[in-house]
Amino acid sequence: MNQKQIITRILKEESDELSIDNSILNFLRRHSNINNRDIGDDDHPIKIKSVSFDVGGDWYSISSFMSKKDMKNKILRMLEDNQKIGEYDPSVLDTDKQRVVKTIKMFIDSVMKK
Repeated sequence: MNQKQIITRILKEESDELSIDNSILNFLRRHSNINNRDIGDDDHPIKIKSVSFDVGGDWYSISSFMSKKDMKNKILRMLEDNQKIGEYDPSVLDTDKQRVVKTIKMFIDSVMKK
């Protein structure tokens, strides 16, 4: 491996590591309950995937019919309500909050694809 390849690999590893917040990801995994429903009939099947979060007795639910933005906002509100993150303002550049948003997007994508 030449020096350029080594530097590229190290930068990729660091950016991958910094791109998600493992504590938030673990929190989402621990508190999530995934449900799949098949409504409709044989000619017109409709599959609904929903993820519910039970956090301190409060339930937060997102479904596959919500937009990605609505899903992200609902999870951000859940994290804010339970003091996992401070208030999120998308107009302010904050790398820690951006990591949280990337983590939430990754979680939503992984859950909705299964």
